[in-house]
Amino acid sequence: MNALEDTLLAAAALGDTVAVRAALAAGSDPELPDPYGRTALDHAVRHGLTGIATLLEPRHLCGTGGTAVTPARAPGR
Repeated sequence: MNALEDTLLAAAALGDTVAVRAALAAGSDPELPDPYGRTALDHAVRHGLTGIATLLEPRHLCGTGGTAVTPARAPGR
């Protein structure tokens, strides 16, 4: 993991939409987990940040208009 992924994980946990968008635009990989196995999406869901979670959902990121399937994630996972 590098500083860009660290930024994305922190921004997702804090609800910083601007920083999440900037990290994604800079090429941060939203699928990389933190040392505990949690991705940025996991952090957003855990903290109830639905707007951030929507930005990080695989169907949103793939640019196919929502055709990909997003698996359910349990809070705190």
